[in-house]
Amino acid sequence: LGAELTLEDGCHLTLLVEDARGWRNLCQLITIAQHEAPKGQAALPWTALDGRSEGLLCLTGCRRGPLTAALLAWERQRAFRVARHLAALFPGRLYVELQHHLRPDDVTLVDDLHRLAGYLRLPTVATNNVHYARRDGQRLQDTLTAIRRRVPLARLAPQLHPNDERYLKPHSRLAPL
Repeated sequence: LGAELTLEDGCHLTLLVEDARGWRNLCQLITIAQHEAPKGQAALPWTALDGRSEGLLCLTGCRRGPLTAALLAWERQRAFRVARHLAALFPGRLYVELQHHLRPDDVTLVDDLHRLAGYLRLPTVATNNVHYARRDGQRLQDTLTAIRRRVPLARLAPQLHPNDERYLKPHSRLAPL
C-alpha cells in the first residue's frame, strides 16, 4: 500500500507503507495535503514530512520527483541537497527511482540518477510510471484525461505522453535498467 503525493512545490514523492505506524503516518500526510485544498489539488508541505516518516519507504518519484526535476533543470546542487534531505527524513528507507519510458533524454537522466545514488550511497529501484494496465490502454487514458480537463483531445495532444510506455510492465521489462 502507498500513495504518490504531490508536494507544495509541485514535485511528486511515492510513499510505501512498511507497517502499521507507516499506515498511520501516510493517512496523516494525505489528510494534511487535502486539508483546505480545493478538491483534486491536494499539496503536502515539505515540513509535514518531519516526524511522519517512520514506517514508510520513500521513492524519489517520476520526472516530477524532486531529484529528477532538479536534474532536468540542470540544478545538480539542488538535486544533491534534496537527496540528502530525503535521506535524513527516511534513513535507510529512501530509494532513488529509475524510470525509462523511451524518451530521448531518459538514458542520460537514468545515468545521472544512478551516479547521484552511488555518490550518496543510496539504493536504486527500477520502476515505471504506470497510468494503465496494458500497453493498449494509452488511448483510453488520453481520452479520460481530456474529459477530466474538459478539453478536446486534439487540443490536449501536445501535453499528452509521447508513447505507450506507461503500462504495468513485468519485471523482465524493467530489469535491463
